[in-house]
Formats: sequence, C-alpha cells, structure tokens
Amino acid sequence: SDGVFVIHVPGHTKGSIALLDTASQSLFTGDHLFYSVGVGALFGSTMYISHSWRVQQESVAKLADEPFLSIYPGHGRMHRFASAGDRRKGIAATVDLMAKTRSRLP
Repeated sequence: SDGVFVIHVPGHTKGSIALLDTASQSLFTGDHLFYSVGVGALFGSTMYISHSWRVQQESVAKLADEPFLSIYPGHGRMHRFASAGDRRKGIAATVDLMAKTRSRLP
C-alpha cells in the first residue's frame, strides 16, 4: 500500500535511516547515499562516518529491492532511475564502487 516507511540503514551512523515514500517512489537518504558529481555516480559519504564503512555498503545493497526510482539526499545531488531494473543495476554498481574505496573507518 502507499505510505511512508522508515528503513534502518546503519553505516554513516549507527542509527542512520532512510525514508521511503511509496506513493512518489522516492527515497530520502540523508547523508547515507547520494549522487556524487566528483565520482560521477551514486556513492556513500566516506567522510564524517561515525559507525562503519563496511556496514554502510551492506545497507546500500539492501536498498536494491525497495520500490523507489528517485533518491533525495541530505547532501549531494538527487538521482532518478529509469526503472526498477536500472535501480538494481545502479545499486549493485554503487556497492561495487564503495567496496573499492577506502574510508576513514573500517
């Protein structure tokens, strides 16, 4: 059904959350996930992490099957996927990129 749901996405902080609005297919990600102009792709913040980079990667991965097409971050640029398949591919590519990137925390 349509509604707004809270998704626990630890990593950036232990208590990070994202808000999913199913009516608009929008995910409000805070500092957890955003489109990075510098990287040229969706990415997670490597700075100011107070919990775990590895856990943040796991949290991003679990978003692949959530019903959204648009990402609205607290910082960085928004991003829109063309389809659910595009979202799954994009999230997988983001997780792969994050796995190859070092952060200040393990």
